[in-house]
Amino acid sequence: MSQTKIYIGSLSYDITEEDLEKHFGQFGAIKETNIIYDRATGRSKGFAFMDFDSQASAEQALKSNGEQLNNRNIRVSIAQDKKKAR
Repeated sequence: MSQTKIYIGSLSYDITEEDLEKHFGQFGAIKETNIIYDRATGRSKGFAFMDFDSQASAEQALKSNGEQLNNRNIRVSIAQDKKKAR
């Protein structure tokens, strides 16, 4: 199974989807960007998921791991499937 979704962590709380798409768009076409927000406060939780059109693009995006984005060193990895609750 090809993996096209990445996890992006250690994000600035004020980052926007547009900021992420501008930075990661250099690696390929993006299908979806999803910043995760706290339901109670509406504030970003500091991480996001991004789905690319191709596995090659997602793998290229991994090169951003440790780079600075909005004055934060971001973490980038292949997204893991959410484990089902028992």
